[in-house]
Amino acid sequence: MAKIRDAEIVIIGGGIIGCSIAYHLTRMGKKDVLLIEKSGLTQGSTWHAAGLVGQLRSSRNLTRMLQRSVAVYDSLEKETGQNPDWKKVGSLRPASSEARMTEIRRSATLAKSFGLELHLISAKEAQDMFPIMSTDGVVGAAFIPSDGYLDPSSATQAMARGARDKGATIVQGVKVTDMVTDGRRVTELITDHGTIKCDVVVNAAGFWGRDVGAMAGVKTPAVALEHQYIVTDPIPGAPDNMPGLRDPDLMIYYKPEVRGIAIGGWEPNTVSFGEKGIPEPFAQELLPENFDRFEQLAINAGIRTPVVNEVGIRQLVNGPIPWSADEGFVLGWAPNIDNFFSATGISIGIAGGGGVGQMVAEWIVDGEPSLDLWPFDIRRFNDHHNTKEFLYPRTIESYGRTYHVHFPG
Repeated sequence: MAKIRDAEIVIIGGGIIGCSIAYHLTRMGKKDVLLIEKSGLTQGSTWHAAGLVGQLRSSRNLTRMLQRSVAVYDSLEKETGQNPDWKKVGSLRPASSEARMTEIRRSATLAKSFGLELHLISAKEAQDMFPIMSTDGVVGAAFIPSDGYLDPSSATQAMARGARDKGATIVQGVKVTDMVTDGRRVTELITDHGTIKCDVVVNAAGFWGRDVGAMAGVKTPAVALEHQYIVTDPIPGAPDNMPGLRDPDLMIYYKPEVRGIAIGGWEPNTVSFGEKGIPEPFAQELLPENFDRFEQLAINAGIRTPVVNEVGIRQLVNGPIPWSADEGFVLGWAPNIDNFFSATGISIGIAGGGGVGQMVAEWIVDGEPSLDLWPFDIRRFNDHHNTKEFLYPRTIESYGRTYHVHFPG
């Protein structure tokens, strides 16, 4: 294990977000970068993420940030020599209602303005790309050729390697336990392996982000929620390199796997994790399976892809993921601590990983990011957003609305 040391910039958290920030900081010329991780790289929510990378969102600058992620993943193996298992096979989004099809047509207009290639296709054309799907009730679909999926752990390790190659130090097995502040600045981090002096602290601690922020007196309205997906046994006749698929009307998504397919979704009754404190130690761990809660998604998966009713389930993955008070990322300089930067509450960490890291690095080095990220700035929150009475019910509500039709305004 590398030894801890004082550094200009200290990043707390070794998931895909923390490693991406380190990767981009070093590519912008910052060498005095230290990343500390309390257990091992990826061992929060990154390691169990499904790995879908979709770019199109209702916000222009969020879409552009996710486009930056794809650009990073396109070049990651060449830049680092490590394969992130990036499969740029596109993504499908079928519509099972006229309201959804209207949303998709509107998305096509947005995509054009964003410079993102999107094709409106028929249900049959979608089925040709994703042969295991039924077209029952499908009125049309969208296909984005530049979307895809990757292995989250491999992508994180590739960015960690790239950061090390450019001078960053990454230390695992070191836990931050407190922070020393002097006026409006953090001057030292207290860890279980000694103290670290720094000029800048970056909170990339994922679903520990609220606790880490509290050490510096920074209110960080983001918590952990349970998220589940199944991995099926091999599906006969499923072709290689099928695109990812999101069926928002049925609340489900699909990510093809080497053996079988991963199917998850956004049910309206998920539950929080760690409301009374995240248990210690908690690292590369899953939560107890909840088949009763997943049943509603399994039924819907059987409607869209009847073959899953005939194959076995290899695993039900239930892991905590970060979620903010309004579902948006929590980014930017803390309003009360001048050298404390938040990069947490990121529920789509794999899709956002490459782009978020680039934006944070620009923000720190250049003084501002190249995109307008005010909708994600930590300063948008008020004190009540960080109260448990508001935060937990609100995050569960917004989680369940992830795939609802988004109307203009």
